Amino acid sequence: MVDGSPLATRQCVLNNGNLSLTEPVLFDCSKSLQSILDDLTTLNITTAASATLVLTSKPQSLTVKDVTTTTHILSKIMQDPTQLKQEDSIYSIKTFCNILEVKQDIIIEVQEKLSSLADYVENMTRFVDLDQECSQMAVRSNRADSTKHVNGLGVVSYQMPDAQFGFILYKDALFFPTPKKKDSYVMKTQVISAVVNEPTKSLTSPVTIKLRKKQMERSYFAVVSIGVAWGVPALIAIITISVTQPKRLYRQKEM
Repeated sequence: MVDGSPLATRQCVLNNGNLSLTEPVLFDCSKSLQSILDDLTTLNITTAASATLVLTSKPQSLTVKDVTTTTHILSKIMQDPTQLKQEDSIYSIKTFCNILEVKQDIIIEVQEKLSSLADYVENMTRFVDLDQECSQMAVRSNRADSTKHVNGLGVVSYQMPDAQFGFILYKDALFFPTPKKKDSYVMKTQVISAVVNEPTKSLTSPVTIKLRKKQMERSYFAVVSIGVAWGVPALIAIITISVTQPKRLYRQKEM
């Protein structure tokens, strides 16, 4: 293709501890983001998601129209998460990573659409089993890295007034409660991957993101805060977890 997009794609698969490459799948060079959107009702979802990923593989060359069209495609693909295959979800999140790496002035213009799209991504992770796939979902960015495998995933997005936008894929502590004492839990969490659009200036203090409370068994609530600090070229992301239990009134046992 003239624009430098791949002529074909192939996957690296792990089978019985050995890595191998699948046969190349030729890409239809006549496809464009607009044509995919126009034909989305007739296209196979996996084909559409894969093609969209290929066409956004060079984020710095994308225009406002490209990003806007991509958000429409992804929104439609993720509209019914219960119908998605694991492969479709991975393609969608990788594409989301791509469009978060476009030029800063484009981010400013499309940040409302990106915020809306992040809601679709978060909703999708509630219905689609992404276990053991996070290494494939590691973001295409030199500001984040991930090779970890986990059993429970979640997505949180954030947006700042100066148009910096990103999301963090994190391991949900709700899946990993470890009893420590009678009235408390120990949580083990780890950041899986993160994308932060190139900041216009370095931050001197971390950004704090507060997630909604999640009710656990025995009426425990996990309150998750994610602190993010980034510079050039690395992104550092830290998760802290606190677990609280609502106060209960106990009636004294009668003698």
